[in-house]
Amino acid sequence: MHGSAERRKLKRYPGEVAFLVIEGQAYAIIDISPLAVTFETETHKGGDQIRMRIVSALDETDFKEATCRIIRVQETRAAGVFLDQTPEFEKYIIDYIQHHFEKCG
Repeated sequence: MHGSAERRKLKRYPGEVAFLVIEGQAYAIIDISPLAVTFETETHKGGDQIRMRIVSALDETDFKEATCRIIRVQETRAAGVFLDQTPEFEKYIIDYIQHHFEKCG
């Protein structure tokens, strides 16, 4: 697993073309990287381990399942690390990031 200092070195990207679905509820992504995600929430606590879908806002049939452990909560935001990283998962996130730059310049 990657250490916290290593996670902080990775560039994160705004979540403007995707959102999270957790237990049927949609959550806005604040930022995302292949290792972690920060999202808007008022219900999750540090240490929670949650299943989620990362869903394209452009095509809701385009999504990837993930497990995340919440490592930090601040007011209405939570940050979590992905626990089930695979090359396929990382490619999905990287493709999402590339699409973000194509869309937003």
